[in-house]
Amino acid sequence: MGQVFGDTTYHPSTTLELVKAADGYCGFASAFAVEATAARLHQTHVLAWPPKAAEHPLLLDFRERFFLGDGPWERPGVAQALHLYRRPESLWTWAENAPWLGERDPAICARALAPVVGEVNGKASERLLDAIDRVS
Repeated sequence: MGQVFGDTTYHPSTTLELVKAADGYCGFASAFAVEATAARLHQTHVLAWPPKAAEHPLLLDFRERFFLGDGPWERPGVAQALHLYRRPESLWTWAENAPWLGERDPAICARALAPVVGEVNGKASERLLDAIDRVS
């Protein structure tokens, strides 16, 4: 806790290596959720604005299908989202009660990742092409 991983922290580490060294993840909702879920971290994703105000129109459908429904940002047992644009006071409740100990259930995390990365089979290029095909 207390360490900020920003966009400039990738080299020489990967984001997955960084989250494996972390105790938990709290930050603005981003694709970092994929790595945090793979690492089975407790997560809190801050949604400060409604999706249509925060996302480029070309990526909105992807964000809504994979992250705002039952994806890694809000899947019970994996992560919670703080919808600050709906309930700003939820930040204070979370700060007083956030659970940070222990890993998340691997099976629940795998189900949360499935719509985003597909089956983990060592064929990342094929999964990326499949994901691009699903979104386009």
